[in-house]
Amino acid sequence: MQHQYRRVSYALLRLITGHDTGENNDSVNDEGAWCWRDGCKACLSLTKALQSTVESMQAVADMYKSHINDMCIPWIENFNEYSYPSRSYEPLIDMHMGTHRKFKEVSEENISKDPEYDMDAETIRSRCDTVFNVTLAEVDRIHDERVQDFQENTKQYLDGQIELYEKVLFI
Repeated sequence: MQHQYRRVSYALLRLITGHDTGENNDSVNDEGAWCWRDGCKACLSLTKALQSTVESMQAVADMYKSHINDMCIPWIENFNEYSYPSRSYEPLIDMHMGTHRKFKEVSEENISKDPEYDMDAETIRSRCDTVFNVTLAEVDRIHDERVQDFQENTKQYLDGQIELYEKVLFI
C-alpha cells in the first residue's frame, strides 16, 4: 500500500514541477506554478494544494511503512511460531507415543497365570494412564494458550489498524 501512495505522490510531483519534460520546461511559470501563464493565481493555489497533497501522501506512505514494521511483521512472526507444532511439541508427542507403545505392549501380552506378573502389568497400565492424563492436560493447556495468543494478537493488530487510519485522517 505504501508503494502505491509513493508512486502517485511522485507522479504528481513530476507533473507539477515539470520534471522530465526536457530543456524547454514550459509547464511551470516564473512563480513556480503549474501553468503556462505568468501571474496565474488560480494555478499557483492549485500547485500549492497539489504540493500539500504530495506531502500528505508521503506521510501516509511513511505511516504504512511504520505500521508494517511495527504491527504486521510481529503479527506474522507470531503466526510462524505456530506453523510447525510438531517441531515445537516434539518431546511431548514422543512421550505420548512411547507411553502408547508400552501400554499397547502390556495390554496385548497374554495374561499370565502368575498373579505377580498381572499386578506388574496393571501397575504399568496405571502409570501409562497417568502419563496419558498429563500429556493430554498439557495438550489442552497448549490449545488454550494458542487460542488466547491468537485472540490477543489479532486484537492488537486490529487496534493498530484503527490507530493507523485515525492518524491518516488527521493528516
